Amino acid sequence: MSLKLNNCDLIRKKSKLKPTTTLVTTCAGVQYTEQLSEMMRHRHCSRPANLILESSAHPGFVIDTKPDLDIGVVTSNLLIGSIDAASDKKLLELHKVTHILSVAPLKNYQVPIEAEHLCLDILDLPDTELSDYFTAAFEFIDKSISSGGCILIHCNAGVSRSAAITIAYLMHSKSMSYDSAWQLLKEKRPAINPNIGFIFQLKQFEHQKINK
Repeated sequence: MSLKLNNCDLIRKKSKLKPTTTLVTTCAGVQYTEQLSEMMRHRHCSRPANLILESSAHPGFVIDTKPDLDIGVVTSNLLIGSIDAASDKKLLELHKVTHILSVAPLKNYQVPIEAEHLCLDILDLPDTELSDYFTAAFEFIDKSISSGGCILIHCNAGVSRSAAITIAYLMHSKSMSYDSAWQLLKEKRPAINPNIGFIFQLKQFEHQKINK
């Protein structure tokens, strides 16, 4: 026996629903509390529920508050990671880090260990000229490796800027193609994802090296 509900039955059932509050996070990282009022519920109002702004401190992306302590060991003396990894004293000591290359404008970053530090204020924008920073980055990396040390290259998330500089260094120092350097780094740190402008510039860098 099938049970059929007419519109009146549906309305009566809907009227028994209790008002509720829902926390909504948009793709821009803005949070709202969504509230359905008694008046709206009983009148079956078609207007959207009340939206109360809770937070808009992080526009542009949804924040993951868990620290990212995964370090990609590219070679025994070349590492890549995030600001979380670069700020963790025990982790840096575990990997015997002697040099830290920051490739982001991190004004409040304090090196937590005895290590040489270089900061390059690279913005994670497609039109940022990566090649402007190659000489300083390559020389500092070479210095750390030739001295028998271990260098950590990091930006904020360890995804775009640090990945682009590390790929460029592998292409420069080991004569690797862009694809080979990208694949190696992806295996060591799956989170890498240089922005589209950086990828274009790195492929240009590869073309320039081939045609020298």
